[in-house]
This record gives sequence, structure tokens and C-alpha cells, in this order.
Amino acid sequence: MKRNRVPRVLLTLLLLPALTTGARADGIVPGYVLTELSDTLGLSDLLLALHGNGEDENEHLLEQIPNTRIYALRLPPGVTESAYAARVRRVTGVRYAEPDTFFGDPKSLPFGLVESPLGGGAVSDFIAQRASFEQLISAGVTPSQYFQQPALSQIGLPRVTLLYRGSGVKVAVLDTGVAPEHPTLYGRCTQGYNALSSEVPPLDLPDGVTNRAVGHGTMAASLIVRIAPEAEIVPVRVLDADGVGTGLSVAKGIFFAVGEGARVLNLSFGSATPSRTLNRAISEAVVRGALPVASAGNDGVSAPRWPAACAGVLGVASVESDNTLSDFSNFGAHVSVCAPGRNLFGAHFDGGYARWSGTSFAAPLVSGQAALLSALRPSATGRQLGLRIRSTSRNIDRENPTLLGSLGSGTISLPASLW
Repeated sequence: MKRNRVPRVLLTLLLLPALTTGARADGIVPGYVLTELSDTLGLSDLLLALHGNGEDENEHLLEQIPNTRIYALRLPPGVTESAYAARVRRVTGVRYAEPDTFFGDPKSLPFGLVESPLGGGAVSDFIAQRASFEQLISAGVTPSQYFQQPALSQIGLPRVTLLYRGSGVKVAVLDTGVAPEHPTLYGRCTQGYNALSSEVPPLDLPDGVTNRAVGHGTMAASLIVRIAPEAEIVPVRVLDADGVGTGLSVAKGIFFAVGEGARVLNLSFGSATPSRTLNRAISEAVVRGALPVASAGNDGVSAPRWPAACAGVLGVASVESDNTLSDFSNFGAHVSVCAPGRNLFGAHFDGGYARWSGTSFAAPLVSGQAALLSALRPSATGRQLGLRIRSTSRNIDRENPTLLGSLGSGTISLPASLW
């Protein structure tokens, strides 16, 4: 299969305004609402019902998610997002209307709302605990640590790596972007899509306030190709370098990935707020036969996070080398399976390697497993792939006696799922 490779040239990234600009304490993205219309209601009819005659459609339409009937509508002056969403919902033919909220890793609240746990005057809600953010960029981390890391033996990769490679399977990495020139990823990436700015390539480069998440997507992608080295990565940028996105950017990214034929979607981010728009995008992915894999979150609590809690999604928690739950990992009913998430080694956007911990990096191990399975069973649906992964995982109740029923089916096993 011929791959649509990113040219091996230097690309200039236009710096984007930080998504967190104007963030409010209620976590709502300011300035617009999201709505989906039924086939019986046109956008012009909706705007006529809301604003009367003589209104310019472009004045109220921020954007439309391509190939859907989901719209982002600008707020009229003096109206809150919640009030405008309620007004839109009252129009016959509107399926739903809601304020948008922030998504991120591991928390969805935008920067500027709480004090950073790392100190130094920076503000961030990116980290729930220090343990979830252990990034050592090119500081003595070597390629051999990436290729031979203990987590790979824990899930059984050495026993299957010569037989199963993930050939022909597209895996979409919805994240901060990807560095396609990194040696671990070169020649394995499509052009992809930047949901934050469609005119700019989906590169994993600094463009935020603190840039604390830069490299996040590249790390995730490199873990996927370590498991499934012949899989094709579809980079989809839905988060900025601060690790913050919106429901709108995430939904745009999911619809794009499905349209590109991605069989697996890696979603290493989350929100504490459910979203009809997110559910709609996830449902489309599931109906089209894809398997969404999402990180459970790094808050160390049982509260659900979306998309991990969405129907049809494999929510992934993090375990230690002894299969006990990592202290930073979420747990609960939204967890489907577990995978190693402490001290994983992967590619960094600067061309080197990094060590990072979190459910964000447990999830790509499962996405890589799904790619291997999809190549082995190309006619299987995402639901069937997910069921196979769950049914062959190793029960870890004995190692976690106080968390019975909160860790899904246990820790993934590549050999058990493939044989």
C-alpha cells in the first residue's frame, strides 16, 4: 500500500492562540454552542426561528463539522452559552444543543484555574499528581530503553512480535499531533489532520502557554508502532501543546479519522463532563466498525471520564509491574482493561526519547494490540476486537483485593488475544 507521507522538509508551524484564553471557572468554552439538527430542519430555518428575518447566516455560524449536521453557533450579544443552548433546544427539529467544554490530559479544566503542583508560579490543571507527569526529555533515555522496556514483556510482546505486525491497519492518534520525522515514526504516518487549524500540519510542536504536553502525541504514537510496527499512524491534532482541546476539536478529529478508514482510535485525553457531541462522534466511529481506545484518567479516583466512559470505548487504566493499580490511575465502571503505565519510554518530538507515566501511555499499548488483532481478523468489527481484548485479559483481582469490579477484565495479554 502506498503511503501518503509527510515530506521530509522543515515545516513552519503557525503559532495558534491558546485554547485556554478566556477560560472560565465553569469549564465552558466561551463564545459558542454546539447543536445537531435533524434532517427536517435546515440551518437557515433554525436561524430564522432564533433571530428572525434579515440575519446573515455567517454572522451566527462559527463552523460546521464536515459531513455532519453538527454546527457551532456563535452567541448573540448578552446571552450566556447555557441560555443560548436552551433557546436552541426549543426549536423543533433540533436533536440537541449544549455548551462546549474543555478536554485534556488527564483533566479537562483549562490552564489558569488552579496552581501548578510543580510550583514556580505556573498555573495548570494538567496534572492530578506528580507521579502522573514524569517526563525526562532526552536526559539519558536511550533507544534501547524504548525497544526493550519491561512493560513490553509484561504484556507478552516478545512472544508475538515476529508473527504479528499490524500490516494494513490505520490507527488514528488524536492528541497534540505527531512528529513524523522521528526515526520511530518516519514513513509510518499519513498527512493527517489538524482540528485546531486545518491549514497547519498536525505537528507536535510548542504552541501553548506552558507547553507542558508537547510531545504527548508523539510518545503515544511511538508506543503504538512499538507494538504494531507495520500499522499506519493517522495523526489527528485535537489538543494544543498545553494538552487542552475542546469537544468541537475532538469531534472533528473523530469524524475525520473514521472518514480516513482508521480501524483504531487512540484517545489519550478526557473530560469530567459528558458531551452529546462527543457521544455522537464516538457512536459514528463504532457504527463504522472502528474501536476507540481511551485513557481512564490520572486523578486516582473512581469518577468516570469521557470518552473512556462512552459506550463502545475501551477505557484503559494503568498498572504497575506487579499488576497493582498505579496510584495515579483512575478506576471504576468506565475501565475495560488495564495496561502498564508507569515509566514508559517513547519517542519525543525533538528527535530524542522520553520517559513518561500515565494512563495516556497505557492506552496506546492497547491500541497497538487492537491493530495486531485487526490485521489478523480484518473482517472483525471494533466491538468484536474490544470483546477479544477484554475476554483474553488476565484477571488481577488477587493483586487488587480492594478494587474488585473496578479494573475491568484485568491486564492485557497479547499472546492470549492473538492465539
